[in-house]
Amino acid sequence: MDLRTLKGTAPKRGWKVIPAETAPDPVQDNEKIILQLFNRVNELTAQRDAINDELLTIKAELVKIMSAIDGGEDNGETDGQ
Repeated sequence: MDLRTLKGTAPKRGWKVIPAETAPDPVQDNEKIILQLFNRVNELTAQRDAINDELLTIKAELVKIMSAIDGGEDNGETDGQ
């Protein structure tokens, strides 16, 4: 290695010098990030689906209750007698 080419390019204090053969591969880093994002999307989609299922169950129960009220069962009103 010709040290003259390194004049003025010494790393500053706190810099980490990583040999080229051990430097992180940007392609692998991107693939890791994509996989993490894909997994997170899957997690959130599963949560959304569970919430939607619960909302449908609650809605069905509310419809049953409202139908029972509208179907002539005692709804707390009096007929004036």
